[in-house]
Amino acid sequence: MTFFLGGMKTSQITTANLIYYLSQHPEVKEKLLKEIKLENTDLSYEQIMEFDYLQQCINETLRLEPPAPLSQSQHFI
Repeated sequence: MTFFLGGMKTSQITTANLIYYLSQHPEVKEKLLKEIKLENTDLSYEQIMEFDYLQQCINETLRLEPPAPLSQSQHFI
């Protein structure tokens, strides 16, 4: 149950950060909307996986704002 809740929180944080960055960069938002704009509103998993620009936006959001801080070992001299 802990992993499920942790994964859900991670997804929420990433989605919120993505929405924030899209609001700050309207040109990226427009490009993304052009990619995902479909006449058919019933999307399948396969269709969503073909959205390359969406995947790039999500990856960039995760790079800029990782939802969980990475542990870094500190080396002392």
